[in-house]
This record gives sequence, structure tokens and C-alpha cells, in this order.
Amino acid sequence: MRALGLSTPILALSASVSEKSRREALEAGAQAFLGKPFETQTLLAQVDRLLAREEG
Repeated sequence: MRALGLSTPILALSASVSEKSRREALEAGAQAFLGKPFETQTLLAQVDRLLAREEG
């Protein structure tokens, strides 16, 4: 997506919680990463943060 010039925020969700998975997702262009399981409030907070960054 970044190569196409798109700036849509990306939140990676994964069943893997390893540091390697997190690093790979962020290196691939995600701005945030959540490993499962996660709390709904944590997901909503991440989405709010990413959208606020997009607006700012």
C-alpha cells in the first residue's frame, strides 16, 4: 500500500505474539500491532490513536 502512495493507517492483528511477528508487521508498513487475544478496549484505543494521527 505504501508503494502505491496510500497512507491509510494499518493495524496488524495476529495470533502470534512473538517479537519477530511484531517486528515483521511494523517493517512491512503497519503503524501498530496487536497480538491475540486482546481486549476490545485495547483495540478501540489503537484505532482511535491511529485515526487521530491521520487527522493530525
